[in-house]
Amino acid sequence: MMKITNRLKRNKGVTLTELMMTLILASIMILALGMVLVDNQKGWLAMYSRTFSDVVVDGYVTQNTFSTIVRKSSIAVHEYELSADESHIVAVEVYYYSDTGTTDIDRYARFYISDATLSVDKGVVDTTVLPWVKEAPATSVLARNVASGYFDINGSSIQIVLNLDNGKEDMKVICSAVRHNDWF
Repeated sequence: MMKITNRLKRNKGVTLTELMMTLILASIMILALGMVLVDNQKGWLAMYSRTFSDVVVDGYVTQNTFSTIVRKSSIAVHEYELSADESHIVAVEVYYYSDTGTTDIDRYARFYISDATLSVDKGVVDTTVLPWVKEAPATSVLARNVASGYFDINGSSIQIVLNLDNGKEDMKVICSAVRHNDWF
């Protein structure tokens, strides 16, 4: 009988202090893990909004469209429009080939900044008659929220510099393209 009583005294179980310490440690670990998860979620959302914001998308669209059209354009022919104070170029018109197999310029594109928007007018041009006859253009908006911007022409290169700002994010877009085609 004595052996049974000693065994019962030794196996009392978990004390209230041990249980409270375990619960406190488990709570601290769960809170720390929760804080890490919440912080990671906030960081992911911030990165997602910066990556896919309208400013970033407009910047990529502008670079892609501008460089694609200018690279196809003629070195010999372009027009531009100066600002009211004649300090910088606010519009550039280039003439380009729709197909690499053609020898005549048959398209035009006019890039311009107006009312905090960068737009491009694209259309067909008939260069066989003088003065050239331009078809009514199709206008596309490349970028909104244009805080400032200008064009620069240097030899066969045309550059666009834009500052895009939507109030939350801002981005500077600089794109330069070299006109490769010569007009025969």
